[in-house]
Amino acid sequence: MAAVSVGGVLWYQSAGQDDAVVVARTTLQPLPDKSGDGTAELIRENGAEALRVDARAEGVRSGYEELWLINTDGKRMISLGVLPPSGQATYPVPATSVGLDGYTIVDISLEPFDGNVEHSKDSLLRGSLA
Repeated sequence: MAAVSVGGVLWYQSAGQDDAVVVARTTLQPLPDKSGDGTAELIRENGAEALRVDARAEGVRSGYEELWLINTDGKRMISLGVLPPSGQATYPVPATSVGLDGYTIVDISLEPFDGNVEHSKDSLLRGSLA
């Protein structure tokens, strides 16, 4: 009977664990004249990819922080969404008709409340997935 109880406890503990596989990761570094730090991990779970982020940009006064995937060409980018105040979130990576090859740069920008959906060009933290 004790073996069944121990087995049940072990199963319960493992059932709540993260089954995601880390495909790539990066340390997020502050850009010049910015401060903060963080990490980003590209994970795969049940055939879908997501970006898990834990970041802190210091000194942000107004606006909001937005998470981007930027192509290595430096021109094409995809917004994954707004970073919550906690700095921790997981974002689904969209499947696109052109694919995500080359979208390895993770960027957190400071965005003003101006209704413009484009990148503000005010990056706070950045890293390259590897």
